Amino acid sequence: MIVKFRKSFERDLKRIENRSVLNQVREIIQQVEMAKEYQEVTGWLEWV
Repeated sequence: MIVKFRKSFERDLKRIENRSVLNQVREIIQQVEMAKEYQEVTGWLEWV
């Protein structure tokens, strides 16, 4: 699911002309993805 979303979102990001805004958006996306991965890992560790 993330892969499909990511592909379509990357396509939309190409329309942003302001590079500063584009970099900020990409940075936020990366932080959200890392938080999701962290949440998945810590959730898995609770079961161990």
